[in-house]
Amino acid sequence: MIKKSVICILVFSFVLITACVSQATQNMRERQARIASAIASPGDQIVLIGDVSTSRTGIEFSLENRTTQTFNYGAAWDLAYYTNGTWRPVSDRPVSGGIAWILIGHWLQSGGIQQYQINWSWRFGELPPGRYMYIRGGWLGEDWNPDSVYALVEFTITADCHTYLP
Repeated sequence: MIKKSVICILVFSFVLITACVSQATQNMRERQARIASAIASPGDQIVLIGDVSTSRTGIEFSLENRTTQTFNYGAAWDLAYYTNGTWRPVSDRPVSGGIAWILIGHWLQSGGIQQYQINWSWRFGELPPGRYMYIRGGWLGEDWNPDSVYALVEFTITADCHTYLP
């Protein structure tokens, strides 16, 4: 009886782990597709202006909306790194206690400029030196069509980058 219970627990554990790994792989594929779509059609609608300050755990920059409509977007950004001629998603860092999903809507009015200071250490950890891109998908105006317009911020982390923004 104990043998059967142990075998059932082991089989259930294996199935659960396999399902989690499969879901993580699917999420990474979806992120890869979204990143490829953003880079293929960035446009010149929501553009980086001014200087970019970076550290191993965060970034500070400003975006300008050069359209005649409001740019609507959520709280989440994605992060990619450049390797072997391709942009790839930065792997999420395992977070103890689970992940909190923030469902907040933001907007950048037509002609508006917004400054951002983002800390990604909670999701991605400390980044090694390399070429990176921060990506935000959104939509213009009243017609909700997520990820139809992208804001892209490319930057480099060097060996002498600070760990935190000043």
